[in-house]
Amino acid sequence: MWAAAARADVLLVQVVIPYRLLLAAARLAALAVVTSTLVGHLDYSFASAWHPDGRTFATGNQDKTCRVWDLRNLSTSLSVLRGNIGAIRCIRYSSDGQFMLFSEPADFVHVYSAAADYKMSHWNVSACSSAFVHV
Repeated sequence: MWAAAARADVLLVQVVIPYRLLLAAARLAALAVVTSTLVGHLDYSFASAWHPDGRTFATGNQDKTCRVWDLRNLSTSLSVLRGNIGAIRCIRYSSDGQFMLFSEPADFVHVYSAAADYKMSHWNVSACSSAFVHV
């Protein structure tokens, strides 16, 4: 089981059951109360990260996708971003929230513009690399 904290009162928790991501509210993980079940991934999840705005977050999965979710509407993901060859193992947002990156196990790193609704991949490394210096 893993968890990624967004705020003091919300955790994203993945249990060892494929296809189910649970959003739980708690100040302590041991006292978590499940508030939502997220549906969309097709296998085990390995990664999650919260956007600095505290409302959106991303999840990475063995199904080779990274999904972006909004707390205000969890019935479906905002975006489904596809990897190339393997599970999405790591997700990070830049501290200013402008960029999101996710990586696969075999040296593929994808950088997206969170400010552009994740619609385009951002390949100008010099423009976005400084945003991840402190990630």
